[in-house]
Amino acid sequence: MNRSLGRGSSGPGQAPHAGLPLRRGRVLALASALAVAPMVTGFPQLSSQASAHPVKSHTRTLGFVASSVASMRVARGASSSAASTPGAPDPLVTALAGAQTPVQDVSGAVTVVAVTWPKNAVPTHDQFQIRTLSGVTWSQWQAFDLDPADGPDPTRAAATTTGGTSPYIVTGASKYQVRSLSTDPTAPTAAKVQVVDPGTSAADTIVAAPGAASAAAARPVIYSRASWGADESLRHWDPSYGKILIGFVHHTVSSNSYAPSDVPAMIRGIYYYHSITLGWGDIGYNFLIDRFGRTWEGRYGGVSRPTIGAQTYKYNSVSMGVSAIGNFAIAPVPQAMTNAFKRIFAWKFSLAGIPANGNVPGVATQSWSSAKYFQRISGHRDGFQTDCPGQYLYNKLPEIRAGAAALMAAPKPAPKPAPKPAPKPSVAPWAVTRYTGYKAVVVQQGSRGAAVVVLQRALKATPDGSFGPKTRAALVAFQTQQHLARNGVANRPVWNRLELRDYPLIGYRGLTLRQGSRGAAVAVVQRALRLSADGIFGPITATGVKAVQAGARLARTGVVSGWTWVAVESRMR
Repeated sequence: MNRSLGRGSSGPGQAPHAGLPLRRGRVLALASALAVAPMVTGFPQLSSQASAHPVKSHTRTLGFVASSVASMRVARGASSSAASTPGAPDPLVTALAGAQTPVQDVSGAVTVVAVTWPKNAVPTHDQFQIRTLSGVTWSQWQAFDLDPADGPDPTRAAATTTGGTSPYIVTGASKYQVRSLSTDPTAPTAAKVQVVDPGTSAADTIVAAPGAASAAAARPVIYSRASWGADESLRHWDPSYGKILIGFVHHTVSSNSYAPSDVPAMIRGIYYYHSITLGWGDIGYNFLIDRFGRTWEGRYGGVSRPTIGAQTYKYNSVSMGVSAIGNFAIAPVPQAMTNAFKRIFAWKFSLAGIPANGNVPGVATQSWSSAKYFQRISGHRDGFQTDCPGQYLYNKLPEIRAGAAALMAAPKPAPKPAPKPAPKPSVAPWAVTRYTGYKAVVVQQGSRGAAVVVLQRALKATPDGSFGPKTRAALVAFQTQQHLARNGVANRPVWNRLELRDYPLIGYRGLTLRQGSRGAAVAVVQRALRLSADGIFGPITATGVKAVQAGARLARTGVVSGWTWVAVESRMR
């Protein structure tokens, strides 16, 4: 969001992958109970891309440890500070007091780091810096941005009690360290380091295509909050609405080399920091655009409405804010990202009834900057003393304005008929196994293809996709063992028995058990958890279930249903 932000594992309730491998030896103990289990059949195989769902983020706080500035200057492995302006001295040279955190491990692909303090508790001359370790090389120390150039407008800002830097998004690094520098030798360190682990989700790879629009000022493809795994329980401010007179362009100042699958976690980390740590009630930006040209919904309130964000301090009620994910003070802007800016501004300005070009007079009641006017599409730096959105992106603003204007002037396409909704699956995803999609497929000697490969792997035959004599012999041996017709044909009964062998709790996944439940299904859970199998679901069983849920990063409800059955089954390995 601001100039110096940095150059550069699934949450509770997440659905683990169905189809966890099991040790066959553990299956035998449950054979009698499983003999009466209902079979799940006839559901097409799910793709590897899971549906989007909320993802819980986790946060922790680090304290600073006072450190001699002299020792920091000569420490082994010490690195210099990146200059915020050409020729500026290293802040460590002028510092009279310092503190730093121990070196921290990066826990996942994306970690969000920031520094906070009680409001007004940190002198303006203090500076906070971060460095990251990639391979065996430490980066330069990067300064966190302290400028109040973003955040909610004054009325709502007055209700917050925490001040803080903009977040630094760590990607592609194994370790990081944060330090505090001050020119006041007596200044106490009231600040704390906030670390957000945004979690991981199978839905993080759900989106791969850039966010194009069909033509003119049509609505572009906008990936919803659900697509990046927004946990709506973190949003504690109801949306409010203003009017759009201007659009501000920002950048998040994160890494520019992130992968497509990193983006949802990056947005989740910013969301948690803005909403919870800083108390802004939600993510500050209205929209975010990644380097692949995809546009993501930011602030809650409806993408077509003039939702008031927390992206340009004092200007939020008369503006919209779109942030580029990356640091464009140090790297050129991908053309796909530039084009996405054109599309989102063209569409939103069309809804607001304003042009993409021209000037906006200063509005005294809004406490605008000393500038007498702004252009309709402006950079964050036009209203504040900040480098945001970086010089490379700022240089792209004329092209963005012209491109948005051209899209708005183009004839609108004829409306297309609404697509028919996709049929909803008849079986929940946690009831799906690697055999589910092949229940209706019959293969025999001479058959070829994916179903043959699945069968060969199940029978421990060479998975070459060609059903030959060796595969038939292995299948006949399995049919003999299972007391099935020894015809060498893989049909529904064969698939069902393979599934029951490899997924012994598949028949139970539609059941719900909780404290007070009794019967054979409870005993099955207890045996899987290596508890006394008395068939009575009491506090000890509930504790064992919660432990399994915690290990699988599911909500610790103590209730056995859905994905918890999958997690319990995995304990039988």
